[in-house]
Formats: sequence, structure tokens, C-alpha cells
Amino acid sequence: MWQSVIRLWQALFYPPRCQTCKKLVEGQALLCKVCRKQLQKKSFLKGETLLGKHLAGACLLYAYSGSVKRSVHYVKYGRRKKLLPKLAAEVADNLTWQELARAWSCPRLTVVPIPTEPQRRQERGYDIPEAIFAPWCKEAKLPWQAALVRKRGVKPQYGLNKKERHSNVAASFQVVGQVKDKQILLVDDIFTTGATMAEAARVLKQAGAQAVWALAFSGGECRPAD
Repeated sequence: MWQSVIRLWQALFYPPRCQTCKKLVEGQALLCKVCRKQLQKKSFLKGETLLGKHLAGACLLYAYSGSVKRSVHYVKYGRRKKLLPKLAAEVADNLTWQELARAWSCPRLTVVPIPTEPQRRQERGYDIPEAIFAPWCKEAKLPWQAALVRKRGVKPQYGLNKKERHSNVAASFQVVGQVKDKQILLVDDIFTTGATMAEAARVLKQAGAQAVWALAFSGGECRPAD
């Protein structure tokens, strides 16, 4: 009962607004339709030159800029938990499983999140990839498997160049559970150089995964090849 009262009170006095232009939005949306059109740069990447030999393809939903970049930084470094449902809503409302299937001609996949270091998860009180993508995964009726854990700590990738990022995440993942012959969809909040996703895909392929794709909420540096 009290939760319903609180939600009503929030709706009346703090109605949801676009994180860019501050106009009123419906439901849990992060952006209004106009701002979403500007920032939603849904890209389907493929090719070994672009992604390396372990990733079969990658989908980036939003440009890693403006209010999208700020929102991701808020949840990663500012503990702004209240933004997580908004990010999740942007995924659920603007991406279907059928889009991925058509773009990649791939079968139904097992969704595997990029794992957060235990210390960071404890400090934040939440896991970002899980909060953003688990609702979408459930709606799409795709199996969710926490098949990766961190073998060692790494520095935040933010601020590192491409070579440093690859070195930073090298040999940082370990596979747990059975992934042999599975088609895997890795999910994470950011895809820039692709270093983290590529390393995760490498160890999954090494453990017997048949193919690995990547899905990220936002992306920046990496672009489709001409």
C-alpha cells in the first residue's frame, strides 16, 4: 500500500522527464521521442577487422554521448540507482529479439552478462548489466546464464586508450557452468573499443561456445567498417 502511495506522490510532484530536454515523458522512459531519435544510433557491427575473431557480431543501441553518457556514468560512478529502470525501459521498449535474429541470422541465444567485480557490485548495491538487460531477457523468453566471473581485478576502462584497454582486461574472465555448443549473447552497458566483450568472447569460445554475439546499451569509439 505504502509503495503505491509513494509512487503516486512521486508522479504528482516529481513527474518523469527527459534526461536531455526535461520535457515530460511517459512511464520509465529515459528520453522523449525527439531526443531518443537523436541519440538512438542502433548499429549492427560485424567483421573480424572490426570486432576481432571471437565476436560474430555486435549491436549498439545508443550513441555514447550527451545524456546517455551522463546517465551511464551516474549509475556506474554516482550510485544513481533510480536511473536503472529508465535504462532498462529504453532497452525493453526499443529492441526486440526478432531484430537481432534478422540482423545476424542467428538462432535463439543464451544471454550472458559481463560480470561486475564483486567489490564494485557491493559498493554500488546493484549490477548494471543485470539491471538493464534482465527484464528484456525475461520478456524475450531467452535463457539468462551468469557464465562468467572475474579472475582478477581490473582498472576502470574509462580514460584508457585502446591498447591499454585490451591489456587491462586480458585473462580477467573465467567461465563457470556449461557453455559448450551454446550460442551466446554477451550484454554490457558500454561498448567502445570492444576490448571487454572480445576478451569475454575469447574465453567463452575457448570453453566450447559455438558462437558469441554482443549487445551493449551504448557505444562510441567502435564503428561499422565501410
